[in-house]
Amino acid sequence: QSGEVPRESMLRDELRERARAEQRQGSPDVAAVLRNLAERLGEYCGDGSYAYLLDRETTVPADSPLVVFDTRRCPEVVLRSVMFALVEYVTRAIERHRDQSRELAHQPDAPMFTGRTVLLIDEAWHLVGRRETGEFANDLARRARHLGLFLIVMSQHMSDFATEHGLALIRNATMQLFLSQHPDEIPFVQDALRLSDEEAALISRLKTVKGSHAQVFWVNGARGKGRVSLRIGPREYWAFTSDPLRDVPLRD
Repeated sequence: QSGEVPRESMLRDELRERARAEQRQGSPDVAAVLRNLAERLGEYCGDGSYAYLLDRETTVPADSPLVVFDTRRCPEVVLRSVMFALVEYVTRAIERHRDQSRELAHQPDAPMFTGRTVLLIDEAWHLVGRRETGEFANDLARRARHLGLFLIVMSQHMSDFATEHGLALIRNATMQLFLSQHPDEIPFVQDALRLSDEEAALISRLKTVKGSHAQVFWVNGARGKGRVSLRIGPREYWAFTSDPLRDVPLRD
């Protein structure tokens, strides 16, 4: 209403004002709850430790061709909130890309991926580990087709998705790809995707041969499922693999 950019300190100030009003009206218990909420936001406001996340203007130019967010030093206590904010940022960029390309995309000679985007979320357990961000991730998955979006979520362990929203996300996926799994992961995989005993056994026997190929169990929606070999050329192998004894010295 004021035309200001929303920031966390505005919410804190509103909570404090509401607390004073409730105190004047004879509701000390409600006032105490509101004050407590306001104090809990203190680290996200003004000079607080995390104020840079939610209480200041962004320093990222809107037209940057490349944006890198380094979360390695992000404290665990705010990591899920940070992941939420990053996916929100990326989603807005996806929507702008779709809208800017809408007219070109309908031309008969337009390139296949005009107006479309691939979004790959690694370590997706950060999103599906709690209700608020889990609902957001599933909503994004449902809207992906309308955004011209190919959404890919990854995690090291399949059981990372053993939450209400994690299960919903993988069961609604058009495709699933599995590399070699730890034996303890197989029962969850079988139950989550309703695989047969034969299919679960096939996943348990997947192998990775360094420098050659990796076996993958591919669930390709209604089109079928089975084991395939993932092979890459020497250039890709040089660029993307990370074996410390072979790959890193060669790349260096």
